[in-house]
This record gives sequence, structure tokens and C-alpha cells, in this order.
Amino acid sequence: MGCVSKQWLSCAALIAGAVIARIEGDAWAVAVAVSAGLVLLTLTVVVLALRRRVRDEAMRLIAEGHEALPIAVVQRQRERLLSPRTRDTLARTLEMMRRQALCPPRIMTRGARPLFSVLVIASVAPDLRALISALRTENASAMGVSLLERLITHGDSPLYGRDAAVLREELRRVRSALGSNGVQGGDVT
Repeated sequence: MGCVSKQWLSCAALIAGAVIARIEGDAWAVAVAVSAGLVLLTLTVVVLALRRRVRDEAMRLIAEGHEALPIAVVQRQRERLLSPRTRDTLARTLEMMRRQALCPPRIMTRGARPLFSVLVIASVAPDLRALISALRTENASAMGVSLLERLITHGDSPLYGRDAAVLREELRRVRSALGSNGVQGGDVT
């Protein structure tokens, strides 16, 4: 990723130079600025994709229990996951889903259906309540929060499926992980 970042900076400098040259009246500067701009746009997309991939890999490591690895991106994601703000957001999301499933609106509006199965969520409401409580404790593990974030944010997770038994099992696995602060592989002593 460092190489792409250097190329990005070079293109940005080239654009700045071309703008200066154009101000001074050099006609060739427009073609250089446009070309460098297109390359810069492409490199920006590549940089963003690489950053996302690095973040996803860090989250995977944390979800597998390697939250203590002394890798900067893993530690940044761990801190983000353990922040009260992240945990509160996830808890509020689960609570909103639980409430919508248990107390659906009396007037159904067009196009406002939930993305999840109301029947499935209603059937696991006690498990959701227990998970919300575990999430709001001070000693929630980054591994558990990571698993929960993945459950909420991935559209193919059991949270959006039609099988209550599969979802119940996943919720119990997440709850168990939330309570386990025994960090696995990669412990730093």
C-alpha cells in the first residue's frame, strides 16, 4: 500500500505542477493535468480498496480471537470495537430490531418492511436481550463485538435469514465470545 500511496502523491504533485504551468500559459499543461487527474482518481479507488481490505483482515483476526496481535491496524480496530460508542450503537441496533419484531407498527406503509424476518427476530428476542446486556458490560471482549458487528453488517448473516435455530446458535456464540476475555493466539506478554 505504501507504493500506491507514493504514486498517489506523485500524481497530486504533477497536477499541482500542471496547474501552475497552465497559469503561466503553457498549453500542454491541460493535457497533463487531465491525465494525471484520471490516474489520481484510479489510485484513490485502489487506495480505498486496499485500506478496506486491511481493515477487513484486522477484523477477521479479531473475530478469530487474535486481538492482542501487536499490529497497529488490529489494535486500532480493537480500540474502536471496545469503545462505548461502537458498543452502544450495536446495542441500539439490536434493540431496535427486537422492538420492531415484538411491536410491529399498526399501519404498514409501502416499502417500509424490515430487512429481517420479523418472526425469526421475535422468536430469538430473549437471546437478543441477553446479548444486548452482555454488550453493555465493561468487560465485553473485542472478539465478541467483532462477531456481533459482522452479524449485523453482513447481509448474508443468520440475522437476516429465515432459520431461527441457526440465528439462536450464532447469538449464543457471540454472547459467549463477548464474555470471554481470554485472548487467544498472538498474546503479548
